[in-house]
Amino acid sequence: MKSVVAAFPTPPHLTSRSRPSLSPVLIERPRSNRSQTETQTPRPRPRPSGSSSKMAEQQQMEVEKDFLYNSEDDDVMIIEENPKGAERWRRGSGGRNRTSRSSRSRSRSGGTQEFRIPATTDSHCHTATSHAAAATAAAAAAAGRCALRHDKLAERKKNEGNELYKTKEYRDALRLYTQAIDLCPDCAAYYSNRSACYMMLGKYTEALNDAREAVRLDKTFVKGYIRVAKCNIALGDATAALSVLREAGELEAGSKAVKDEVSRAQALIRYQDEIEKAFGKGDYRTAIFHLDRALEFAVGCRAMKIRKAEYLVMLQRYSEAQEMVNEILQFDNTNVDAIYVRGMCLYYQDNPEVAFNHFQHVLRLAPDHHKAKEVYKKAKQLKQKKEEGNEAFRRGRHQEALTLYTEALAIDPLNQVTNAKLYFNRATVNSKLNRLEQATEDCTAAINLDDGYLKAFLRRAKCNQQLERHEEAVRDYEKVLRLDKSPEHKRMLQEAKVQLKRSKRKDYYKILGVNKNATEDEIKKNYKKMALVHHPDRHSSASEQDKRDHEVKFKEIGEAYSVLTDTKKRAMYDRGHDFNDPDGGFAHEDIDPSQIFQAFFGGGQGGYTFSNQGGSIPATRGLSRGWLWGAPSPEVSISSLAKEGAVGLLRGGVRG
Repeated sequence: MKSVVAAFPTPPHLTSRSRPSLSPVLIERPRSNRSQTETQTPRPRPRPSGSSSKMAEQQQMEVEKDFLYNSEDDDVMIIEENPKGAERWRRGSGGRNRTSRSSRSRSRSGGTQEFRIPATTDSHCHTATSHAAAATAAAAAAAGRCALRHDKLAERKKNEGNELYKTKEYRDALRLYTQAIDLCPDCAAYYSNRSACYMMLGKYTEALNDAREAVRLDKTFVKGYIRVAKCNIALGDATAALSVLREAGELEAGSKAVKDEVSRAQALIRYQDEIEKAFGKGDYRTAIFHLDRALEFAVGCRAMKIRKAEYLVMLQRYSEAQEMVNEILQFDNTNVDAIYVRGMCLYYQDNPEVAFNHFQHVLRLAPDHHKAKEVYKKAKQLKQKKEEGNEAFRRGRHQEALTLYTEALAIDPLNQVTNAKLYFNRATVNSKLNRLEQATEDCTAAINLDDGYLKAFLRRAKCNQQLERHEEAVRDYEKVLRLDKSPEHKRMLQEAKVQLKRSKRKDYYKILGVNKNATEDEIKKNYKKMALVHHPDRHSSASEQDKRDHEVKFKEIGEAYSVLTDTKKRAMYDRGHDFNDPDGGFAHEDIDPSQIFQAFFGGGQGGYTFSNQGGSIPATRGLSRGWLWGAPSPEVSISSLAKEGAVGLLRGGVRG
């Protein structure tokens, strides 16, 4: 088989991505009854008329659609003999093999374009070659016109996108920039514009990809380098931004835009260093302060936002932390760090079951997530110890419950909500064991961890009442009423105030050294003893301060005796009446305790009088000798009265 090869270069403006359809030259197969040695020229295709003309044009358009350029290399047309006498066209270098619908046979060999016709004389070859050359020239011209139309359309799309960008209609602008790129995929400016649009929509990763593509297409595109740096800064990668800016500075020395971005990248690095220092000291508040400054530059850095959320958890600002990670999970629901932080929020808010699900999900996505492993382990231990303590308390094993609650408190000091409940549980156990001081301390610890813990305030108020700390009890009940304005809590507060008022009045029972159920004889007996001990005449030679102390005590003894020996007054006192309150309708200002003493011991006007020297008590007519031990003596030694006590020296009661 003889062949003639004609090579034609592909027009330079035709690329593999954008190439118009071409109309092939259909070379008519020569008649089979002619000799191969005869000079043959292809017969022109007759022009159809009428409806057949329209059908032919439609078929021609369909044929044109089937011929596509997909190669960037030179295309070669080979005209060779076909053993069966049929024409065949073969695609050029490396593209898809396609033929017109009128010619279904395909060639699998790549690298050339070919039409096969039966071998003829040199004149036939020359004629075929001329037709092929003319076809290629026509195709090149048509392709040029098509490419020009595509470029104009792409530019129009870009301009329309710019107008929408100016009016902040970024989504519509993005759509038009994408259409421009599809029409002209080798234009760096189109990628740069779409990158800017992505940035305004907060899609910094997509913006970075477009900016890098723009720089790849045009190595001298300084604006593209700057946009790459902006995206890197927004994503928190200041080091990569500085590297790109160095290249931009080499292309355009002294550029103000480049210097501004360098300054922003360096500021971001400084804030990142401060964050690490504060975190190393455990100063989460300072770390959050520097994180906020850094996020002003790294607006699209999810890692920094998650880190801030984690520090907020450490400061018990759970709502803020959860809001931040929820926003991230809306765009990336497989972000393991965000899922971990949300699990932390749930765990520290005493929602262990849901928190466990989050930690398990993290470990399924990232089995080596160290933080999730550690917190998950602590959470399970804490839950187990707490449940064991509760079970021991229900079974009445209070000492065992106390030990289990104490062990649980040591597992995770950061879990303040759960630890507050553990402190309250331990306070309840201590209260059952009558360890009121320890119970009060545990309630205070629970309140310090949770200042709205109603049960802890109630428990502490009750313990303070039992410890006679009535002012503290009133303060606790006032806090309880602010937290829950129920009638029951209001009643508790009123009772606590009554007890406080009682606690501030004089405790006559305590002054006389008797209990609240003491009989009248017991009250009289103790009065005798204490009145003789604290009578002012007995301490006439003492210091001024001691004299005043004994005078006050002597007066209180007289008041206590006058109230507790009067049935009506004693009943009023027991109900909480304060006889020293001027508004109470009774006061002891007019009572002379010496008169009570004289009336008790002697009755008449003389009574007992202590000498100024305090050496003896003269027996007067007010004293009945019948209730003294032994033979009466004209004088009774004060020292003996004080030594042996009124109970040992005196017998019986007041006479007359």
